[in-house]
Amino acid sequence: MYLHKLKILGFKSFARKTELTFGIGYSAIVGPNGCGKTNILDAIRWVIGEQKVKALRSASMQDVIFKGSRGRKPMGMAEVELTIKECKGLLPYDPQADTVTIGRRLYRSGDSDYLINGCPVRLKDIQSILIGTGIGSSVYALIEQSMIQRILTGGKDDRRALLEEASGIMKFKIDRKASESKLTTTESDLARLEDILSEVRKNANYLKRQMRRAKDLERLKNQAKDLAVKIAATRYSKIITKRDEIAKKLAAREEELVLLNAKRSEIETRRQSVSVMRDEKERDVSKA
Repeated sequence: MYLHKLKILGFKSFARKTELTFGIGYSAIVGPNGCGKTNILDAIRWVIGEQKVKALRSASMQDVIFKGSRGRKPMGMAEVELTIKECKGLLPYDPQADTVTIGRRLYRSGDSDYLINGCPVRLKDIQSILIGTGIGSSVYALIEQSMIQRILTGGKDDRRALLEEASGIMKFKIDRKASESKLTTTESDLARLEDILSEVRKNANYLKRQMRRAKDLERLKNQAKDLAVKIAATRYSKIITKRDEIAKKLAAREEELVLLNAKRSEIETRRQSVSVMRDEKERDVSKA
């Protein structure tokens, strides 16, 4: 894996689009003081995700955008692209990719874009593929004189971190730490899930009891309704029976009344006959 190409536009002193091509082996950048040699290293740091403005020798991140000069207006955006070759396996989703281009844009509004092979990605995605390559977050591929001094005078932990980053061990350590963090998070989520399940079980048991009570209440309501219907039917039957009995008695009384009326008429007829006969006898006696 090696740095193949660097494109710079609007970054620090590079107002015009500048393209640098590197071959396998050593490359040297020469020029007078102030011509922008160090800005090239800053561009490399920046495109691979550097977030510390101090490391970029700036007061703020917007300071990396070309501020303008005599005869040139300030630019509204800084853009850097870094192309790496012979890097199969660098992209986990495309392990056969032999060329990878990393890009970064920054606008004066504060908005920024990160790209891999022209596709928008997150800063985290760029940092993830560069871990263990030597151009990760610690950028051990870019060694300044002050950094050499820190390495020589630093403690064993600093040198160990440098060797782990350079050998790729750091990537596995970071992956292990991430896995342990995910495991801890998963265990915590499982514990919360168990609490939720316990609460759900309690609610389910309560709802089951409520459902049984509702069913019992519905059953009792149905029984009460059936009983009310039976009582009403019994009462209706008794009323009908009593009505029929009264009707029979009324019919019998009406028959008796008819007979009595007939007898009364017969008696009245006899009475009238007797009265006539009595009157006739009285007239006969008077004549005698």
